Amino acid sequence: MQFRCRCLEKLAFITLVAFVVIGVGCAPPLDAKNEVSITRVTTGWLDTGPDDLGRSKLVPTVEFSLKNSTDKQIGLLQLNGIFRRCEVSYAGQDVPENTVSPADPEA
Repeated sequence: MQFRCRCLEKLAFITLVAFVVIGVGCAPPLDAKNEVSITRVTTGWLDTGPDDLGRSKLVPTVEFSLKNSTDKQIGLLQLNGIFRRCEVSYAGQDVPENTVSPADPEA
């Protein structure tokens, strides 16, 4: 009889923990466009030194800050970024036929 009570207590505890975990994970979705704003945007190029052929290697850099625009607390926010190569014409070069980035044909 005592063994059965201990099993029921453990089952009740596990059920309670499961409900708490499920309840915490069911927060309303974040509307990032309206609730988060981007501030202090800085862009440029970073010289990472010579590559295997002795050429100077430049990589794009972006630095920015995010600001919570609402009174809600935001616990975790994931950002995904993509650098796309755009066709640039220099003096003496022909103008490209298509000005869309080759990485995104629908841009």
